[in-house]
Amino acid sequence: VGRALGAGQLPFAQSAIRYAFFMLTAAGLIASAIFWFGAEPLAQIFTQDPAVLQHTLLYAHILAFSQLFVAYEALSEGVLSGAGATLTIFLWSAPFNLLRIPLCWLFA
Repeated sequence: VGRALGAGQLPFAQSAIRYAFFMLTAAGLIASAIFWFGAEPLAQIFTQDPAVLQHTLLYAHILAFSQLFVAYEALSEGVLSGAGATLTIFLWSAPFNLLRIPLCWLFA
């Protein structure tokens, strides 16, 4: 994106973003399916404790719902970074990332 914008090739930058959107949609859906359907076999590699497995499966199923949005977040950050809007990325991501700390404490 950055190279295309720097060369004044806006249509190429837009097509690169569209291509990345479809590729990341596929990757996000595949990751979601792995977290949803493969949670138990993957968790059993690391533990056989039923209590740990129960919590791990719950967490993996929650992650399954977030993977598509994580992919879109990565795409948005890449597009903005390529366009030179790194301050915008920081101003949007820093507060939400910092908010995770008290939320983790609250829900622990």
